[in-house]
Amino acid sequence: MKNIEITPYGGLSQNNQIGETNSGFIYGAEVNIDKSNLGDLELSSMMRFQNEDISPRKNTIRLFNVDVKSSFEEISIIL
Repeated sequence: MKNIEITPYGGLSQNNQIGETNSGFIYGAEVNIDKSNLGDLELSSMMRFQNEDISPRKNTIRLFNVDVKSSFEEISIIL
């Protein structure tokens, strides 16, 4: 679909903290929906799914944002 963009990513991270080195994988995807029309509604959305498996810790990010816009026609009443 022309209004949807999916960006997968992945990589290896190496962190040094207080003389200790940790390494692991970071992977996920971002999905963006830009101004998709659903009848009278305009939908925009951004989603992110990310996992960090950096031993000894594991972090996850789950983000979901939705914007829905509805426009009303201007009506003029003359009395």
